[in-house]
Amino acid sequence: SNYKAIVDSGTTLTILPNFLYSSISAAMFNSCSYLPDLPGLCYSHKPIPPERTSIFNPITCWDLSPDLILMYPVVEFVFPGINGKGNFSLRFSPSGYFIQRDINGRRCSSFGIIQTNVSDLIVLGDTFMRQYYIIFDRENDRIGFAEPTDCNFSIPEPEPLFSIKHLVLFLVAVLIFLSAIVFAVACWIKCKRQEPDVEYIN
Repeated sequence: SNYKAIVDSGTTLTILPNFLYSSISAAMFNSCSYLPDLPGLCYSHKPIPPERTSIFNPITCWDLSPDLILMYPVVEFVFPGINGKGNFSLRFSPSGYFIQRDINGRRCSSFGIIQTNVSDLIVLGDTFMRQYYIIFDRENDRIGFAEPTDCNFSIPEPEPLFSIKHLVLFLVAVLIFLSAIVFAVACWIKCKRQEPDVEYIN
């Protein structure tokens, strides 16, 4: 569409106009046909009945495990490319649009997208931004998005100042040095004992 979006790290949630919010909630309900039972959304492959509280109720908070959160639908935003060069899409995963809250000492999850009556206000806040590396290129008046790569790599531990090998070599050198000192002292004592007695005559 011709609507513009604001990418704002100062806004905690993602804010959408009513019509767009309704479209997303309807699409998520429609996806229940192939989804498992999900609290506040799907039951027996159907949307939950209207009388039941849904995840779209802004005052609700749900006890959802990380694995269960990942089963909720992915929202996808489509944006026009630079200079009309095609479109590109950005995925809004459930691990992003669910926010963690602490209510009376209990952790729970709430839907991190809210709606507004302002028809042209789209704010992609922290719930959306935290899934990407984002570059604000003010000089060229553009924004870049990059998905983080797999960070499960191991950082090699720095070698200790003295490794076992170095320690062994050091001890061998010390032993050789001490042996040399002992040998030198022994030679000096032996030579001292073998010195001939000299009689001095005035």
